[in-house]
Amino acid sequence: LSSERFGRVRPHELAALLPQRFQGVLFLDVDEQDFAEQVDVDLPVEVVGCPLVREADGLARSSRNAYLTPEERVAAPQLFAALMSAVALIRTGERRADVVVESIVTGLGSEHALALEYVEVRDAESLVALDTIEGFVVIALAATAGQARLIDNVVVDVDGDRVSVDAGVIEAGSDGPSVVVNP
Repeated sequence: LSSERFGRVRPHELAALLPQRFQGVLFLDVDEQDFAEQVDVDLPVEVVGCPLVREADGLARSSRNAYLTPEERVAAPQLFAALMSAVALIRTGERRADVVVESIVTGLGSEHALALEYVEVRDAESLVALDTIEGFVVIALAATAGQARLIDNVVVDVDGDRVSVDAGVIEAGSDGPSVVVNP
C-alpha cells in the first residue's frame, strides 16, 4: 500500500496507523467519498457504505470545508465539475484512463486556488489502477485549497456503450428533498 496513492502522498501517516503486528482491514475516512483504503489485516469487519453527500454546488460535504477561505470555497466545486467533465468524456466513448485523467488535470490547471495532488482511475472493488475504463470504476482525486485537503470521486459503471454514474446525493436542506446526482 505504501506505493499506492495514500502511502505515496502521506507515507508518515500510513506508517503511524499500521503497526507491524496488526493485520486486518484499516479504513481511513470510512465513506464512499474517501473510497476506503484497504490493508490486509485479520479483523472481522463489515463495511457499510453510505452515499457521498454534496453541497448544492456539488462540493463534497466535509468538515474540512470549514477551513476554506471565501475564495477557496468558490473554487472548490471545480473538483466536482472536472469529475463530471470526465464522465461526459467517457460517455462520448473515451475509455483510456490516461486521457480521462489528463482531461481533469487540464480542466483544473487554471484554478489557482486548488493544488491538485492526484487523479486516479481504479477498479471500484479491488482499487487496482486501470489503464482502460470498463466495468465498475472509481475516478478519485485530491487537492489542497489553502489549509484544507479536499477529496472527491465519482463511480462509473461502463458496460460497452452503457455508462451509468453514481456522483452522490445533493442535500437540499430542511426545506426540500435530497436529490440523487446521476447525470
